[in-house]
Formats: sequence, structure tokens, C-alpha cells
Amino acid sequence: PEKESVFVKNAPITILKPYREAINCFKANAYEACVIMCRKGIDAICHDKGEIKGKLVNKLKNLKDKGILTDSFFNWADELRDIGNVGAHSHNIDIEKQDAKDTLEFFEALILYLYHLVDKYEEYIKRKNN
Repeated sequence: PEKESVFVKNAPITILKPYREAINCFKANAYEACVIMCRKGIDAICHDKGEIKGKLVNKLKNLKDKGILTDSFFNWADELRDIGNVGAHSHNIDIEKQDAKDTLEFFEALILYLYHLVDKYEEYIKRKNN
């Protein structure tokens, strides 16, 4: 996760900005900041998908209920939310390098899925059905 994936380029800037900042934080060994930026990015995904009000956990559940997030991706996003909360609010729990790496990789996977693979699949289906 030390460089930007080429597959995230279709994501909105509101999502790319915290993603890029999370990468920079990770490279600077600022692991708490990294997971906080990943959490911010998850919130940006929710906003982009129409979930703008309420707690992040409820926004994620709404995306799952709408079928935007599968069960697995919902679980990943919820873990990102949780570790981001730990990074932001805990004063006695350290975020380790591996946790930050996993968090960044999960965030990247969500971006890849929602802003690249879903579109690629829809393009494939259109070509197949024509």
C-alpha cells in the first residue's frame, strides 16, 4: 500500500484524497493517522453513494441493505470504521504497522470494487448481451 493503485483512478476525488493521504501517512509510519484517513474515506464512499446523514455504522448498513455492499464488503468497511474509531479516540491502544497496512489494503479493495470492478462487470454484461 505504499503507492496508489492504478485501479482506483475512477473514484471521486473526495475518496481519492483520503486514500492518498492514508498512503502518505503509512509511508511516514503515522499508523493512527493512516487508519483515521481510511475511516474518512469510508465515510466519503457513503456520501458518494447517497448516505449523508447519521452515524457511519448506519450509513454502511444502508449501503448493504441497498445491495451496494455485499456482506463481505460491509464487514470489511465496518472493521475500517471500527479501527478508525480506535485510532481517533483511544488513548491507550496503539495502532500497529500491520493493522494500518491491513486497513489501507481493505480500503483500497473497497475502492477497487465499487469504482472499478462494478463498472467493468456492467460493461462486460452490456457487451455480452449485444
